[in-house]
Amino acid sequence: MTRILQQKIDVETDGKRPRAFLFRDQQYFIVEILDFWIEADAWWKSFEDHGDREMFRVLTDQEGIFELEHDLGDDVWQLYKVWD
Repeated sequence: MTRILQQKIDVETDGKRPRAFLFRDQQYFIVEILDFWIEADAWWKSFEDHGDREMFRVLTDQEGIFELEHDLGDDVWQLYKVWD
């Protein structure tokens, strides 16, 4: 079962890819990126509002599976989804 959370989180990266994140006062270290894709914003929005998002499905050191969203326009990370 999955839950959509869409909560802003702090993420450590290696410059491009997430390495760890903080969620509910707990640090999660990413041991594997299971999937990666880019979601494009709506084509009808103006250029200034254009905000593609990088999506990462990751496995953590605590054997949890999470989906992280990185808004490229605002450089903001969210915990989008968690697998129970």
